[in-house]
Amino acid sequence: MSTKTRQRRTQTKERHTFTLSADNMEWIKARVRETGTSRSKVVDTILDRFRKAQRQRKMAEGYKALSRILKDTAQAGLPLQKKAVPDY
Repeated sequence: MSTKTRQRRTQTKERHTFTLSADNMEWIKARVRETGTSRSKVVDTILDRFRKAQRQRKMAEGYKALSRILKDTAQAGLPLQKKAVPDY
């Protein structure tokens, strides 16, 4: 068992009440039947996957922004590089 799995299992759980559409509840019940786990586990897994996907999207956006910054910085420094090393 990985450390990540172990950490996830030992996280504090909180009980909450939510109102969901009938369609969403039926979908959750179907996942419960398919996986043999609890509704809480199904919802927790769905939310974990959503959060990870959201974090990956944000990281990708950050990397794109960083690449633009680095490109702009390199282009701005090109004239200085040519002065310092004429054959560059």
